[in-house]
Amino acid sequence: MNSVKVYLILGLGVLTASQSANIIRIGDASPMAMTAWRLTLATIVLGVFGRVSLRKIFSQRSSLAWGIGAGIALALHFFTWIYAVQKTTVANATLLFGLNPIFVALLELIVFKRVMGRYFFFAVGASLLGLLAILKGEVSSFAIGSHDLVGLMSGLTSTLMFAIYFILGKVARSSFNTWEYTSVCYGTAALLSFLILAIVGLPLIEYSSSNWLCFVLLACFPTILGHTSFNYALNYVPASWVSAATLSEPVFAVIGAYFMWQENISWYHGLCFLFVLASFALLRLELRNTTKV
Repeated sequence: MNSVKVYLILGLGVLTASQSANIIRIGDASPMAMTAWRLTLATIVLGVFGRVSLRKIFSQRSSLAWGIGAGIALALHFFTWIYAVQKTTVANATLLFGLNPIFVALLELIVFKRVMGRYFFFAVGASLLGLLAILKGEVSSFAIGSHDLVGLMSGLTSTLMFAIYFILGKVARSSFNTWEYTSVCYGTAALLSFLILAIVGLPLIEYSSSNWLCFVLLACFPTILGHTSFNYALNYVPASWVSAATLSEPVFAVIGAYFMWQENISWYHGLCFLFVLASFALLRLELRNTTKV
């Protein structure tokens, strides 16, 4: 596989996925509704264009089970991610999400026995310093019942679910192509979302035009172009490499928030950018020394 092509696809994925927080701000629907519709629309588009064979999918029972597990983790990631964006700023939510390569690398160690070298531990330190930088600006929000605190905790949960989704996806991709895997994963997450919508009594289709615009944009950009690019790359590089690429998402997300929502970029966000980018560079060195595309 041409490594340049993989990197370009990863770059497209990062650029489009990074704008999910900004697109979420367009609508005010529940996290379950946004998750259900973005994934349903994406599943339909990818299933049709990818000419997915249901017979082949159901014949690969082991990979199907892993794909379903990944879909459940993806749904939980989206629930907590959207909730975090709605309860705190785009900058805080995306910068916390920048910690996901650390979770992925730790899970790779547990599941695949993949031992990381010294650059990984330097990257952990840089990411933790970045987390301290973001919390520096939110110290006044750390009170019982604070919306920002709830949003930050939801953001961390979202990061863990994303890591589990990546690891399970790496296993499932051993038998499925990109179209098949995304159809199983996204479809499972969509069904779970609609089930929760029905249980809690939230609307299924009665949404405003701004919410439908939000659903369509979330399906087209962060999902079809963003997550599908990540899932494509999982077949060629380690999950930790793919997750490391997402470390640059906060930069694009906060820049987008500055232009779309006039959110200020404070000095501590700038400091966090530096630590996050340093962490990305260190992980890149680690992965370059241990893995080739």
